[in-house]
Amino acid sequence: MNLLSRMALRGRIITIVATVLVMAGGVFSLTRMQVELFPDIDFPLIVLVTLYPQAGPESVLQDVTIPLEDAFRGLDGLDMIRSTSSPGFSLVVAEYEFGIEMDQAAREVEERLQTITLPPGVQPPRVARINPDEFPILQLSVLQDGVPGSLFDLVTNEVLPEISQVPGVFTAEVPPGSDTGASITRTNGQPSLSITILKEPDANTVAVVDGVMEAIEDLKPGLSSEVEFVTVVNQAPQIEASIESLEREATFGAVLAIVVIFVFLLSVRPTLVMSISIPTSILGGMVIMGW
Repeated sequence: MNLLSRMALRGRIITIVATVLVMAGGVFSLTRMQVELFPDIDFPLIVLVTLYPQAGPESVLQDVTIPLEDAFRGLDGLDMIRSTSSPGFSLVVAEYEFGIEMDQAAREVEERLQTITLPPGVQPPRVARINPDEFPILQLSVLQDGVPGSLFDLVTNEVLPEISQVPGVFTAEVPPGSDTGASITRTNGQPSLSITILKEPDANTVAVVDGVMEAIEDLKPGLSSEVEFVTVVNQAPQIEASIESLEREATFGAVLAIVVIFVFLLSVRPTLVMSISIPTSILGGMVIMGW
């Protein structure tokens, strides 16, 4: 420790520059860090989501789901395949053994998909390493007076395409059967249509939610005044509140530590040194976390 102290004192300019670089790197890393409501757990799952508009469940099963299931056959570490075929929608979930390198597994699946020919009208399958049972980051209800079918057409033709283009959105969908009346949703006592939004695994929850809400605000001028959007689930405010609370407590703790040091030492220089070293240590940790 004495050696490091002597080196730091001899090369004061280098020490100052290194301190500034660490603090700047920490601030940069902090602004780019992903923020989540729940811990990031890498589930050994690969999900294929495929849209086949206007197709019934049996057609989706035979033309889309079964060929996609066959694409997984023979892959190393594959434990189980399960699927759901709904009107216009196919979901295939491949579960792997723990310890498998999932990035490599996803690349293998994408290579297999390039050799599969699907019927005309089938949208290209979307491959993601995502837990389909996770909570949606955002759930909206769309209300409009009139025939429920018109609301379904409005949401699927105008709202969902815009939301799906927001960076970081994995899926934006309505409950299966909403077009046929098999699924009925009400919000505040009025007929409505629910939109559930899941994000990409590496996307920032707050950024995705903000992007979706901005897309909806851009849509509103072109929609009827009778159309109303109600937010049912939104993870972003809770995350932002947690971050604000953490920043407030960290600032209060740093100030209190500096005051206590000054009270005990009654000296400005060591207090100044500690007031610089504390945030430098924290921001240095942010650099490591970001890396």
